[in-house]
Amino acid sequence: MCRWCATEVPRWRCTECGGTRLRAPVVGQLRTAEEFGAAFPDRTVLTSGGDTVLETVDPEGHPLVLATPGAEPPVPGGYAVVVLLDTWLMLGRDDVRVTEESHRRWFNALALSAFGARAVAVGDTTVLQALVRADPVAVAARELSERAETHLPPVGRLATVDGTDDVIGVLARRSWPAFVDVLGPVPLEPGRERLILRVPRREGLALAAVLKQVAAERSAAKETPVRIQVDPVAF
Repeated sequence: MCRWCATEVPRWRCTECGGTRLRAPVVGQLRTAEEFGAAFPDRTVLTSGGDTVLETVDPEGHPLVLATPGAEPPVPGGYAVVVLLDTWLMLGRDDVRVTEESHRRWFNALALSAFGARAVAVGDTTVLQALVRADPVAVAARELSERAETHLPPVGRLATVDGTDDVIGVLARRSWPAFVDVLGPVPLEPGRERLILRVPRREGLALAAVLKQVAAERSAAKETPVRIQVDPVAF
């Protein structure tokens, strides 16, 4: 079930064997570092990510640096080669902004390369065309067009209201203004649900005022509080 619009999606099934079980298709960073170390025994392999993020890298000895997205350390003079691994995995995250965020991270990584350096991206060539052309504007234009079709930010304004099942049920039955498109409720963790409110961009301030009134009413009545987010970073 879609966690935003409550549309039921058929359970995935392999077209070859009919199986329904999924497993992680990639190995962890440390295992990848071991494999690169075995492939390049004359090079030092450094890792950056998680609790250990490198601030910079000494280029002496031309080390190999394996970094998780967003943890790429700069190196004086830039990297001679930048390889983007498992790009399809980043694009598979459950987030409407996944294409936007993935390309932002990829372009940031490529920006750390030296002038004239080589770059390799492993993934779907159709998705990676913006990287090949060095054209982030094309990605933004395509994303904006798709958001316009679905009335999602930045074309529209979106708010989420999270709370217990009974509270969200009451709010779902509330009489909302005509300009508010109500989606859900959709389930979160056990006992909690989410209500999604979508409005045209011009009604953003009006939506904020309505949500402020809802929060004030619940606070005055000492009712169970709800968590309200307007245009959440991830949605």
